[in-house]
Amino acid sequence: MFADQSGFYLLPAVVRTYAPVGKTPILKEHLGRDHLSAMSAITLEGKLYMMEQERAFKGEDVVRFLKHLMRQIPGKLLLIWDGSAIHRSRAVKDFLASGASWRLKLEQLPGYAPDLNPDEGIWKHLKRRELKNLCCESLAELKVELRKAKERLRHKRGHPRLHQAAGIRGLGGCAEICNCRRSRDSRSSSSTNMRRSSRNISSRSFWSRSNT
Repeated sequence: MFADQSGFYLLPAVVRTYAPVGKTPILKEHLGRDHLSAMSAITLEGKLYMMEQERAFKGEDVVRFLKHLMRQIPGKLLLIWDGSAIHRSRAVKDFLASGASWRLKLEQLPGYAPDLNPDEGIWKHLKRRELKNLCCESLAELKVELRKAKERLRHKRGHPRLHQAAGIRGLGGCAEICNCRRSRDSRSSSSTNMRRSSRNISSRSFWSRSNT
């Protein structure tokens, strides 16, 4: 499964929308930097887990989220996330050393590669679709709307749009990517072979004409 963090602000995510002709839609918002911090994890089957709070995440909060995942999901877990400092915090290392490492394995994504994390697509879908143009009066109201959006997204589990938003296609996703890369390589190699063969044919035809 893949995990990531994001923030949801009182300022709305303004996107293009419908309105009567000649009437520009106006959003009345409260200027401020108040926000909710959220952390989520998504499985390859599209099952979503999320936790939100009204302060920035620290190492202890990450451990609390990991414990929540281990309570909800039986068996061993492979969690893939980025190289954020809180993912490498002392609290996380102590948690693994205390015995959690026999069930939980953490893997780090390459640096500056957000496209490799399907959870980034979940954040984008929540902000740009489920919560688009939403103006909340307080963090409490924003938390309620976020939880509603999360439940709507959970009901779409297994839906092609959810997998499209997350950028995953089940266990075959990596194979599909590899096959696409191979096909591109094969196309490039085949085109190179075609150019070489055409050069050989033209050279043979030239020598045949010169010899005659």
